[in-house]
Amino acid sequence: MGKKKYFYLKVQEIIPKCNKIFVLHNFKKVELSNEYLRLLYNFSNYSNAIRVMEKSEFNTLDIIHHFIQGNPVVLHQHWFEITNFRSLVYNIFLIFCLGIAKLFLHAKIIWTIHNKNPHHHSFSKLNYIIRKNFAKFIADYLHVHCYEAKNIMKTYFKIKEKKFFIFPHPKYNVTIFSKIDSINELKGKYLFCKDLDVNNEIFLIFGLIDEYKGILEIIEIFPDEQGKVLLIIGGNRKNNKNYISKINEKLRLKKNILFYNNFIPTSDLMMFLNLSDKVVFNFKEILTSGSVELALSFEKKIIIPNKGCLKDITGPNIKKFDKLTTDLFITW
Repeated sequence: MGKKKYFYLKVQEIIPKCNKIFVLHNFKKVELSNEYLRLLYNFSNYSNAIRVMEKSEFNTLDIIHHFIQGNPVVLHQHWFEITNFRSLVYNIFLIFCLGIAKLFLHAKIIWTIHNKNPHHHSFSKLNYIIRKNFAKFIADYLHVHCYEAKNIMKTYFKIKEKKFFIFPHPKYNVTIFSKIDSINELKGKYLFCKDLDVNNEIFLIFGLIDEYKGILEIIEIFPDEQGKVLLIIGGNRKNNKNYISKINEKLRLKKNILFYNNFIPTSDLMMFLNLSDKVVFNFKEILTSGSVELALSFEKKIIIPNKGCLKDITGPNIKKFDKLTTDLFITW
């Protein structure tokens, strides 16, 4: 396998003497739902080279001990955003600690930029200022998943291109079942699936229900045509009740759209992806999407906006759009 298969080896290309990456992320709290992190770091091959630091462990002596042994200190930050006062205080503290690490331990800091802006859009100006300055003055390297993301973020943050490096989004490992087996499996678990038929053309929207995904706009233009079914499944973000209410209001006039607004276990989500014929995305703004990568793993036909890293996705199963129209659900 080529070196670029694994993130750790890619980092070694940039920082040749790197023999350990300290990940600044509360991994234990997300490991059940975030396959991305496990795939990116490939623990099965590089468990000794990756040290995941929980927030409460940031003051650990492991980093200092690693430095004293003559090793380069490489710190990797993922999601970085302000959502409330508590997160503001934490991130200011994080920046202070990283500054100390850079000054005294000569630490090299990598920031993986997942989104142009936080999806919640809270404290938008503050997030822009802090994230831009973090990218400029704290991070030594900025990791993005595609060339389009690099071009977007270097312009948005006004940062030189040489600070960026590209490593693609990891591919998901999935198990593929037949459509009929998946339908029968889910009919026994979810009441709203009881009328699904293998002859239905099933469109799927999945993941957290959020405004930036443009779900309302899909509902409005989805054709009221016999045999076509749109499934919308996923849990809520906090403080998102107003958007959920708007969706439910729209659905009163739509008989062929099924909405399940609750947490779905990963094993069941895999079955929903297996039973779908096409997966639909309508991001208002997107840089990288793990959901699209997951859908691609199931070899499904995918309808996506021509934005962000999605611009780089090509193939016979991909339908891109600049403007969402009903024809997308009829002519392909």
